[in-house]
Amino acid sequence: MNSKLGNAIIVGLQVLMSLAFVGSGAMKIMTPYEALKANPGMEWANDFSATAIVGIGSVELLLALGLLLSLFLSSLKKYTAVFAAGLAVVMVGAAITHLSRGEQIVPNAVFFVLTGAIAWVRKDRLTSPKSH
Repeated sequence: MNSKLGNAIIVGLQVLMSLAFVGSGAMKIMTPYEALKANPGMEWANDFSATAIVGIGSVELLLALGLLLSLFLSSLKKYTAVFAAGLAVVMVGAAITHLSRGEQIVPNAVFFVLTGAIAWVRKDRLTSPKSH
């Protein structure tokens, strides 16, 4: 993305999505399994083992940290699109889970679109010999 405003918007989205997924991933890792299952907003946790939920949370956390750190570490900039696309894929899985339970997927769709937009805009970094 060439314009300063456009770049600022994407950077803002990267920060926003990173923080959202760091929080979500950390919550899945640190909250005891029984407490997750008892949470009215987390009924889907009943469909997964404790290990699977920690795995999902770990993937979210690692991808989110990668997305955030790619703003500060030049060695990670080329992977920005990979981190964002990974988070978009996580949202596809979340949407499938919620659809199978008859639950709404609007939050998953919004996060998919936002992380997908980051991946799309930053895809040129994957092939470029220098980071932008």
